Amino acid sequence: MNYETKNKSLILSLLKNHKDEHLTIDQIKKLLKDENKDVPIASVYRNIDKFLEEGLIRKYVVNDNASCFQIVDEKESNHFHLLCSKCGKLIHLECDEVNDLIKHIEKEHDFKIDISKINLYGLCPSCRGKK
Repeated sequence: MNYETKNKSLILSLLKNHKDEHLTIDQIKKLLKDENKDVPIASVYRNIDKFLEEGLIRKYVVNDNASCFQIVDEKESNHFHLLCSKCGKLIHLECDEVNDLIKHIEKEHDFKIDISKINLYGLCPSCRGKK
């Protein structure tokens, strides 16, 4: 039986409202609390796991200790991520050259890339002192 609980609807709605953001479990919990929605942390974890299984969200591993999540937007083009090694900021990267590289690897090397796991590490402009 596949039914929607109130907490599932609240969490999914929140992720849709923050579709351009990568949210950790703690951020999801805080945003729900800020909206006066009392969702137990166990329910957040359980529903995030369900959303992952159903392909509704993507999981991005930020570092060894943290993951963040983002709603899947079917209209969205492939994008990659730049991850600042210093502050942990995760930045969307839409780049034809990277897309071309992925296509090359898949065609010429017969290797299917999971783009949801591609993070390019470096330093953001703020951490390099450019902002």
